[in-house]
Amino acid sequence: MSGFRIDVTVKRDEKFNRIAEMLRSPRGLLLAIGARFMSYIDESFRSQGQHAGFNTTRWKPLAWLTVAMRSRGGSAPLQNTGQYRQSFVQETDG
Repeated sequence: MSGFRIDVTVKRDEKFNRIAEMLRSPRGLLLAIGARFMSYIDESFRSQGQHAGFNTTRWKPLAWLTVAMRSRGGSAPLQNTGQYRQSFVQETDG
């Protein structure tokens, strides 16, 4: 019975090395997961809820009276002052 062997060499770029290093510790893994969730939140605000990873429908449009009474104008849901969007923070501890 004859066998064969296949060797594969992968050239690692700097980004891959940083990711691999980050995932070697529990803290690094938690930071990577947290960063991904933060990107989901950011994308949800940009797309007004129509983010492929979570929801397929946009957030319900604001009523005309709500838009008229906004302090900063605009009709984007949950984004009158930006305070709510900025309230999402990533914290990782031991």
